[in-house]
Amino acid sequence: MVVSWLRATNQPDAPKNGQTKAKVQGIQDKLSPTLRCFVLDQDSIEKYVPPDLYSKASLAKEEVLKRLGELRSKKREREEYKKEISTLIANVLSIEDLDKIPIIRDAVAMASSKAQEYDGQGRARS
Repeated sequence: MVVSWLRATNQPDAPKNGQTKAKVQGIQDKLSPTLRCFVLDQDSIEKYVPPDLYSKASLAKEEVLKRLGELRSKKREREEYKKEISTLIANVLSIEDLDKIPIIRDAVAMASSKAQEYDGQGRARS
């Protein structure tokens, strides 16, 4: 569920260059003080997730990263593979695992708290 949520919200990865860093900073500057842009400390979510969460999903992190590199020029196949990996990890993720991925945990906590402020129709609760 956590990884699926991230895919849906397009959680940004660590900026790779100055231009990207400037764009991320611009987004952060435009957000209201009650919102926050969570940026991973790695350049991909696959690199950010620790090896033991891959193992828990019967995957090897290094093999996944290698395969993603091989698929770099095949966008559709790469996205399908990323979806498959995120689903496998999401299916075995437990509450206890969230401390291993604190940036994701904090993003989910904020999204959940913000969701509590609105009804199902997008209106603020009174």
